[in-house]
Amino acid sequence: MTRDDYIAESPFLPEWVLTYSEMFTVATSLCGMATAGVLAIFFLRSKKHSLGSRLSLEYLTDFLLFVVTFMMGLALYMDSALFVKWVVVIRPFVHLLNIYAMYRLYKHYRSL
Repeated sequence: MTRDDYIAESPFLPEWVLTYSEMFTVATSLCGMATAGVLAIFFLRSKKHSLGSRLSLEYLTDFLLFVVTFMMGLALYMDSALFVKWVVVIRPFVHLLNIYAMYRLYKHYRSL
């Protein structure tokens, strides 16, 4: 791969920094997906309080954000411009879902 056809080209950073950043994005996204997924399942199974369902939605949307970030890092690492474009279209909808989950959690805490 030459520097001319690299989609994440930067005039300020060398290519190896960008490559390691892409790999680090993939690795941290996998860790975040695992953590948020386990917490979402834990709170989904917790039927003791309505807070459990609200927290499960919050962690589920966090999991989805990590999935989208993982896909973005993987697409950049594979130098797939088309895949990056699809992820850029999907990401705002996941953000909106996450904002809704945070607002719902805030309303619940405020009512306590």
